[in-house]
Amino acid sequence: MTEQIIPWASEQLDTGATSPVARRQLSGLGGAEKIIQQLCALQVLSGEASAGRPPLRNWRDVRGLFYTPGWPVLQDTYCDLAALEILGGLTRLTARHA
Repeated sequence: MTEQIIPWASEQLDTGATSPVARRQLSGLGGAEKIIQQLCALQVLSGEASAGRPPLRNWRDVRGLFYTPGWPVLQDTYCDLAALEILGGLTRLTARHA
């Protein structure tokens, strides 16, 4: 399910959709809380499998970034952080992984 939400959110963010309408659309996908949890799970903190992602051998190279298989890591990180900011989840991420 994460793979379905992340590309959609990224497409919306690439077009600059930060309006209240975009927030309602993102929230309509399953609630902002659920999306925030899924996005936080994509952050690489160890080499273990997470959020449907296979284990990573060189996880230290991307530690702290967000990784979805098939997406460029820096683009994915940017889009996921932007989505977290729109949904109000950045402060929780910082507190959770500081």
